[in-house]
Amino acid sequence: MVSTGYRGWANRLAERIAAAQTVPLLYANLRRVPRSPDARIRAGQLGPAMQMRPDLVTLFSETNDRGFLAL
Repeated sequence: MVSTGYRGWANRLAERIAAAQTVPLLYANLRRVPRSPDARIRAGQLGPAMQMRPDLVTLFSETNDRGFLAL
């Protein structure tokens, strides 16, 4: 994979996983708008993500949020 410019941690992780396995990696980055409430992850992205029937999910929310997200 050739990339120019900024690559976030999710793209870098996907590249490493793809390089370490023998089957193709199907990857979706459902990034959210910065500084939006964590509840938006559940309301807007949990359903579409689960419809993909993922084997692995990573979730990172802003570290300065007050509270936590329980899925």
